[in-house]
Amino acid sequence: MKKGGGKSKGSQFEREICRILTKWITGKANPVIFWRTAGSGSQHTNLKGNSLMVGDIMAIDERALPFTRLFCIECKFYKELDLFPFIDNKGIIYSWWKELIRKSNETNKHPLLIFKRNRSSIFCMFSSSIFKKISEISGHPDHQFISFKGKHVMLMKLFNFLDWIDDVEKLTTLMEEN
Repeated sequence: MKKGGGKSKGSQFEREICRILTKWITGKANPVIFWRTAGSGSQHTNLKGNSLMVGDIMAIDERALPFTRLFCIECKFYKELDLFPFIDNKGIIYSWWKELIRKSNETNKHPLLIFKRNRSSIFCMFSSSIFKKISEISGHPDHQFISFKGKHVMLMKLFNFLDWIDDVEKLTTLMEEN
């Protein structure tokens, strides 16, 4: 990969996630209602914890606000990823998750890690506490998921996760209960 190519790859992935989330909420790819946070979340640090600027994705339209008020979203796209070290509190995914938990706690949001490796599906990792709350509203997911019970973490393909939360109004209700 060319020097700086990883940053470009990550930025492109964040834009792709913005389009996916936009289409999920609006049914259309444009106009985009989510976009990359300025500095990919670094403004959160600079602005002393501004919860609108935390994570990699933010709302640029009021229709996206329920989702971004509920979740602190981080996006990662790497050539190779391995989940097994996560089980032993090691590896890159564990370090991402640990940092995301810190940011989420600072802003009173739930962590949502969206990640992908080359030639694979897009996955998301989220807390089991939000899994339980979504299940109360949307029922138990029909799709496969992995539970890391000792870590209180769930793993699911992103499109399955979004299909499961099939109604933005349900999501808004969930947000108001927090």
